[in-house]
Amino acid sequence: MEIRLSAKQVLLAVAVCSTLMAATSAASASEWYVYPSSRYGYLLAEKAQMVKSGDTVKFWSAQLPLRGKSGQPVYTKTVYAINCGQRTYSILQDTAYDANESGIDIPVAQASREIEPDSKEEALAGFACGPKSNAWESINSVAEFLHARANLAKQGLTD
Repeated sequence: MEIRLSAKQVLLAVAVCSTLMAATSAASASEWYVYPSSRYGYLLAEKAQMVKSGDTVKFWSAQLPLRGKSGQPVYTKTVYAINCGQRTYSILQDTAYDANESGIDIPVAQASREIEPDSKEEALAGFACGPKSNAWESINSVAEFLHARANLAKQGLTD
């Protein structure tokens, strides 16, 4: 089976990988972590503002698809509440960002849901509740990383 990539796809892959590699530099500790996955794209979680109350942990997460699509959000930022003891989660806030980095709040039902095996919520629960998987890596310059992805979308390097 032969795989053919267009020049546009190669440029996108190089730009994303270069940005991610620069952002994951271990030179200084960061409070953001990234979980790269072919299934969910880039899943980020923020540790500095994590709030624990009993078994519940609230924190920010961001998600970027591996390959953006025209007309789709470039990335989303979500506030999760994960109950580590009950293995449930709820989404408290969800915002989608376009290529201009304008945010649009996505309506959420704050009902508690079970964490499904092999889901992004299971990866996030591992981050919040432990043990943190070795797949989570410290990432620096998250704002720059998100901005670079938005710029790629503006240039039409998303498909």
